[in-house]
Amino acid sequence: MTKNILITGGSRGIGLGIARVLAKIGHNLAINGIRQANQIAHILKDLKMLGAQEVIYCQGDISLTKDRERIVSEVLEKLGQVHVLINNAGVSTEKRQDLLHTTEESYTRVMDINLKGPFFLTQEVARQMAQDKVVPETSRCIINI
Repeated sequence: MTKNILITGGSRGIGLGIARVLAKIGHNLAINGIRQANQIAHILKDLKMLGAQEVIYCQGDISLTKDRERIVSEVLEKLGQVHVLINNAGVSTEKRQDLLHTTEESYTRVMDINLKGPFFLTQEVARQMAQDKVVPETSRCIINI
């Protein structure tokens, strides 16, 4: 069965590696990232060439409520439903420094992207999954990297 898979941070690093493997299997992919669509068009094309049935890009910052809502809305509009959510997006502090010098702003940014964003995105996607009444229920999952 072809699944619709949303991968946050899916345009580079580990997320892109995951996307490449899932593309080879032939799944539909919704790639999320913060770069502009024209900056990753070649990545989407490559995923399609690897075998993904459908590939869409949902630009947005998962730490922001309005972006999370728009990301989920775009996936539902273009793919119909989400079978798998892979919470992969994450950041480190903007400036590598000793713990004694970490600012509150830097801490908040890391926590918003690495914890708050995936938590509330999971909540949003799980609501949609629960509404879809899929049997067996094991055909849906949420993975946190």
